[in-house]
Amino acid sequence: MGRGYGFRLFVHEGEGESVLVAQFHHAVADGTGARMFVEDILGFYEHLEQGRSTEPKVRPLDPSKLADR
Repeated sequence: MGRGYGFRLFVHEGEGESVLVAQFHHAVADGTGARMFVEDILGFYEHLEQGRSTEPKVRPLDPSKLADR
């Protein structure tokens, strides 16, 4: 990781659709953390698409769960 990136996002835009690609180095996020990140991004997107003016809710961090992973 000394010469590269631990986390990258790419957006591929096409006609009528866009694709978001998330790339994680294993030292940055495990499978569970990466899945939770993508779920949060999709939740934020849905929040914006529905035109809500309030801040989207973010899951609280539970440090006790980190020790189990």
